[in-house]
Amino acid sequence: MPDSNQTNKTQSVDEIARLVLEQINSGEISSVVPQGPVVSQPPAPPVHNNQTEAGPASKLNNNYRPRTAVTAQAARCLYDNHDEATHAAKMAQRKFLDCSMEVRKAIIANIRRRALEQAERIGQMAVDETGLGKMPDKMQKIILCANKTPGPEDLQPTAYSGDNGLTLTENAPWGVVGAITPSTNPPSTVLNNSISILSAGNSVVFNPHPGAKAVSGEMAQLIHDAAIEAGGPANLVTCISNPTIESAQALMQHENIDLILVTGGGAVVKEAMVSGKRAICAGPGKRTTTAFCVSFQAALRVDPNRERLHLSVTSGSRPGFPCHSGSARSRAHNLVWRLDRTR
Repeated sequence: MPDSNQTNKTQSVDEIARLVLEQINSGEISSVVPQGPVVSQPPAPPVHNNQTEAGPASKLNNNYRPRTAVTAQAARCLYDNHDEATHAAKMAQRKFLDCSMEVRKAIIANIRRRALEQAERIGQMAVDETGLGKMPDKMQKIILCANKTPGPEDLQPTAYSGDNGLTLTENAPWGVVGAITPSTNPPSTVLNNSISILSAGNSVVFNPHPGAKAVSGEMAQLIHDAAIEAGGPANLVTCISNPTIESAQALMQHENIDLILVTGGGAVVKEAMVSGKRAICAGPGKRTTTAFCVSFQAALRVDPNRERLHLSVTSGSRPGFPCHSGSARSRAHNLVWRLDRTR
């Protein structure tokens, strides 16, 4: 007959384990994974608050679906001020360092998947809020960024050997990136920046253009939730809810920011360049508009079919045009109109 004392001990341990799991899921305590020797099964990966593990790498395929629900406690992505946003991102990046590369790959794969699912809705939201561009162009840009932005697969370590030994070169994260995004193509810029930044093991704080704060925040929230679903820590992506010029300046100067990434006008690019921090900037360039129209005129000489060229400019689909900006299209449409009058 079984020992009654042993049975009571087993029941007591089971009861304690059940209570601890309930407290972890409710966020009352932080999860702790004890370190010990492998007996029959490998130890489970670290589990963050309100999350479960992302699963083995073999599940990262077309049939993989995230198993972690995003709870209300972990769902906060938008912050009222830069101090809270940068602190949350800094704590998240520290936890991110403990995640395996397979978890990082799962996070990026889930971000791509969720962005593709919501591309049409968020693209329309960008048009409605900013009044710039049109559908389906905005949707196509989101799809392009989701599919083509390089991820962790682009950051492979390299090794070489010689007479003096072996050298291994491996990329390391910067830390917390402060990103300034524009009102032109806001959701696709947030998506592209996030995939690039998270793939390298960083976290990001977005200060979007005030004229695109709603759609930028929506995309940031989608990426934030997708990262949690795939097993990442909360707040890898944070966003200023009410961005201003002053909040952008404060973000660039903040002590928690290790790198600045700017997409915008000349003034904000100049501000980033004199911030005293390492900055990657993409500012305006009128040469692209000129190049567009030169290419358009050259195409007219080669292909006299004005109707087909007019359709290509409208959809932005003709190969060889280096820019699809609104001003470039306006000038191209004007060329078509002038040529039509000479028929």
